[in-house]
Amino acid sequence: MWHEKTQQARESGQLTVLGVIQEQHSERCRLFSQWQQFDWPILHDPINVLPVRAVPIFIALDEAGVVVDADLHLEELDSFLSREPVDAAVKTDNAVSKSGVPKTGSPAARAEDIILWGQPESLSEAIELLTAAIKTDLESASLQFQLGVALRLRYDSSFRQADDFQRAISAWDRALELDPNHYIYRRRIQQYGPRLSKPYPFYDWVAQARHEVTERGETPVHLHVEPQGAEIAEPLKQFLSEQQEVEPDPDNKIAMDTRKLITAEVVTVPSRAAPGEPRRVHIDLRPSHQVHWNNETEGVQLVLRTPDGWQLSQTKMVSPQPKSTESSEPRHFELEIQIPQDADSRQIEAYALYYVCEDRGGQCLYLRQDIPIDIVVD
Repeated sequence: MWHEKTQQARESGQLTVLGVIQEQHSERCRLFSQWQQFDWPILHDPINVLPVRAVPIFIALDEAGVVVDADLHLEELDSFLSREPVDAAVKTDNAVSKSGVPKTGSPAARAEDIILWGQPESLSEAIELLTAAIKTDLESASLQFQLGVALRLRYDSSFRQADDFQRAISAWDRALELDPNHYIYRRRIQQYGPRLSKPYPFYDWVAQARHEVTERGETPVHLHVEPQGAEIAEPLKQFLSEQQEVEPDPDNKIAMDTRKLITAEVVTVPSRAAPGEPRRVHIDLRPSHQVHWNNETEGVQLVLRTPDGWQLSQTKMVSPQPKSTESSEPRHFELEIQIPQDADSRQIEAYALYYVCEDRGGQCLYLRQDIPIDIVVD
């Protein structure tokens, strides 16, 4: 609506529009901008440097860069545009340079610079700096949030560490605990969290955007990280659970993956929950460098055992198979767990069954791996 309302003023040169997005993944904003045909720049502020507590907000500046209205409403736009212009000389000496990351400043400021202007290989340094800064300011919600952002950025890079995603969720949980009324902190957790606590599907527009952009004869912006599971799921008003299915290996007869040819990563969102609350569980299975999936058989199976009194949205899942006979991509699963009102912390039993082959053309195996899911209940 703002884009359409400001079009004439933008085209005439009367108004310049600049957007700032508090989004973890910048390319998703670029795809949305391409889809909606925005013709104005958008800056990426994943760590909320501004800082803002809720979005969207519209800030009106005059020609001299003075804030005229810190919370402009659409019905006030015409009044803002009709005011007398202010004479102002253009200054360029304060422009930010992207040629390199400054080497001075506090650890927190240095970490901000690395996240905003540095390269993925420097994210580990930013994480170390933020971790050190938090030790001297344990009550800083913003530092916790920024640490979560840095961890998730590293998780999505080639420098990822297996526990980055879970550590990011724990940091965001702590940020919200310290500042429970912060809209952006809450939304970041909900992005990956249970459907019962989700206000809306965050990225259900992606498929439509790609289709319409392609129909216009354009190539949609490539997404480095595809939205999946919780990020595109519809909210729920009540928990939905499946009946316990017949287990494919109830007696543990299938050979165990003792060499960990496949690495299992488990993330729970939120990291801690009270009795009676839901949790969303993300499970990734990643082949080592020496193996690949054998796709000529059934997909990877994930089987879960429901404890008495607990509810699981699914107790058996099977990953879809790609068209190629061999592949080495991660296999991703998500499910939700409803914690009983009188529950304590416990471990959910789960296991995966999969066909893998060692090296190209090597020995193929059918293996099992137990994947315990630790549920922390406060």
